[in-house]
Amino acid sequence: MKAKRILSIVLTLVILMGTFSSMRLTAYAESNTTTITSPATTGTMTITLIIKADPAAADFDVTLPTSLAYDGTAKTTSATAKSTVTGMGTITVEYYKNGTKVDSAVEIGDYTVKLNVASGTHYNAGTVENADWKFTITKEIATVTKAPTAKSLTYTDSAQELVTAGTAIGGTMQYALGKDATNAPTDGWSGDVPKGTDARTYYVWYKVVGDDNHTDSEPACVTVTIEEQKQSQNEGDDTQQNPDGTKTVTKENADGKTISVTNYSKTDEQISQFVFKKANGTKLDLKNVNSKNLKNVVVPATVKANGKTYKVTRIRKGFLKNCKQATKVDIGKNVNIIDKNAFNYGKKVKKVVIRGKLKKVGKGAFKNTKKNVIIKVQTNAKNFEKNKKLLEKSGLPKNATVKREKNKK
Repeated sequence: MKAKRILSIVLTLVILMGTFSSMRLTAYAESNTTTITSPATTGTMTITLIIKADPAAADFDVTLPTSLAYDGTAKTTSATAKSTVTGMGTITVEYYKNGTKVDSAVEIGDYTVKLNVASGTHYNAGTVENADWKFTITKEIATVTKAPTAKSLTYTDSAQELVTAGTAIGGTMQYALGKDATNAPTDGWSGDVPKGTDARTYYVWYKVVGDDNHTDSEPACVTVTIEEQKQSQNEGDDTQQNPDGTKTVTKENADGKTISVTNYSKTDEQISQFVFKKANGTKLDLKNVNSKNLKNVVVPATVKANGKTYKVTRIRKGFLKNCKQATKVDIGKNVNIIDKNAFNYGKKVKKVVIRGKLKKVGKGAFKNTKKNVIIKVQTNAKNFEKNKKLLEKSGLPKNATVKREKNKK
């Protein structure tokens, strides 16, 4: 025990009361005065005097927590009196966060430690502090417990969820569609699983957005492909064997609302697919063309299915969305309506042939074709002027040319 903090004085007095009758002893320590009177006239009197010290930081061995990433459990500090210190009272470790006492150190943040010491045989009660008794609980990285996986999808003309939903600890799963599998998107993140409609490849990015005690996880990517719809050549389909060895299969789809015309190569590989939507009576609208490589798109005047002949009279908005390599579009003679933004995805289209008499051309129908697109109208002079007026009114590209050609079969 250190002399400067605990003074233990043992006084043994042999008093000969015959010589020093009624002897009194006065002891002084740290401004406190205590008078002790002998209870006897003769004999031996032993006096033990103990002066208690106040506890100080140097009297303790304190071990702070070392694993400080948030994990939902309390971070604890141990404190004991040094081996050279005796008579210390009970020690209670207390935690303070932002100056406020807390029951335990669990949540992220800055903590300080104080020792609440009870009175002991050699030490007074007191609260002990030290500038080094502090620690910080940091955020843990949120964890993906089950990663999203790509679904096996085929084009249906409806939006489909691209991946299975993932699960996480420490935050919420979020998703975004990216442009490739290398660079994570900077915006568009949502808790909803992304959907896709078109037959193409999608890059679905995902991450965990951390809660108050977790940081975001690193983004990761799943590549998903919606395959083109491959028509099965079942009995009852209209199958045409072409002279060059290719094959065309026409099928009224199960929904009863659409007709698909699918072209196959000599080796039965799908080349292209035209999807038509039934309109009034025996009229059809060309809804979309599906092909990765088709450059020359020929819109037929008629389609035969289940013994019926349908006229193709309308081209719908964005019909080339799944056929972006097209450079030429030949429009059959029965088409008289071309919807607004019909050629939205026809950025490579540089030539269009129109064979019929138009009734309506929607605004911007051709605006996304090549700036110098050539539109050839194969009709008589009277109908040519009407067609030209409708085309120009729709808003053609800056250097577009509309010219007449004689009717050709």
